[in-house]
Amino acid sequence: MRGLDGVYVAETRISYVDGEKGRLWYRGYAVDELARKATFEEVAYLLIHGKLPNREELEEFRSRLIAARRIPEHVIEVAEKLPQNLHVLDKMRVLVTLLYGWYGDGKPRMLTSKQVDAKPVIEAGTGLVGAAPRLLGIIAALEEGRELPSEKFELDSHAAYTLYALTGREPSLPERDAFNTLLILYADHELPASTFAAMVAASTLTDIYSAIDAALATLKGPLHGGALEEVAKMLLEIGDPENAEKYVENVLSSGKRLMGFGHRVYKTYDPRSLILKKVASIIANAVGGEARRLYETAVAVENAALKRLARKNIYPNVDFWASVLLYALGIKPRYYTGVFAVARIVGWVAHVAEYVARNRLIRPRALYTGPLNLPYLPLEARQ
Repeated sequence: MRGLDGVYVAETRISYVDGEKGRLWYRGYAVDELARKATFEEVAYLLIHGKLPNREELEEFRSRLIAARRIPEHVIEVAEKLPQNLHVLDKMRVLVTLLYGWYGDGKPRMLTSKQVDAKPVIEAGTGLVGAAPRLLGIIAALEEGRELPSEKFELDSHAAYTLYALTGREPSLPERDAFNTLLILYADHELPASTFAAMVAASTLTDIYSAIDAALATLKGPLHGGALEEVAKMLLEIGDPENAEKYVENVLSSGKRLMGFGHRVYKTYDPRSLILKKVASIIANAVGGEARRLYETAVAVENAALKRLARKNIYPNVDFWASVLLYALGIKPRYYTGVFAVARIVGWVAHVAEYVARNRLIRPRALYTGPLNLPYLPLEARQ
């Protein structure tokens, strides 16, 4: 019962995970095929609207995302005043809250919390999907002391714009393609903690901005999105492939968790990890230097870990190789969880829209195991 392992709390047509066979589908489409052939915008539309878009629908959707890069001035002003030591996702939560009622098309509106309707969720949620890369880019630029990312409307690819906003430079075509793949693979994953948090919040009929705030707060944890940063820290600490065997042995023999390994659902390789390992290899070898050495260190860690963990059905999860790819793309580990959020907002919006369309307040019970009918003792009689 603890952790709700194997407990079904909702029906969904958005994504399905087969943990035994290591397969993942979005709306019935195998994620490995989507990662090879689709753009992030196509997948985002698919997850939110339930079908792959035609050309006209895709252009309209892409235009909405691009228009949402126009962040209101008051949001930027607040971002400039946020304490530098706040976690990236805490800053994103503040900025998302400030976007309340702003759909990203320049028209501030208020949502009614009494209307159980997926349409306003989708409209406002699409604005958040488009705004998220610039919010993250503004946070990164302010922390690094560089010029704030512009709307850069000529970068019509969501992946290209996000990389530009995070690094301050326009990415190469291979970098765009690699990052597009990563965003697709992180866009949804059935009902992890952050998605469930968003659904619980939305079931109270709060607004989509508050539901996304709940999801961001949950994603921050080191057992969820925060694991991406921890993997990078681990690989950088190991430093060299020759140190991998000893490091893995020390961690596992002491009973600690090896970051980037194991999953609550998958009992075999996470299919997303297999895809990202290949992509990370291409980018790391093209970049060379520290990126290549980090990739080689990750390979050595994987080999050492599998000798000890594969018999327990513990394999690399998506965060392991995603962390290597993000490093090769020149993104600082501090922003990895933010990248996760930029992609996963799509899944959060999709699940919230699906749930509120047939809403019922999520109110589980707890099995009480304490005593009953204890007598009240005066203060002087208590030990």
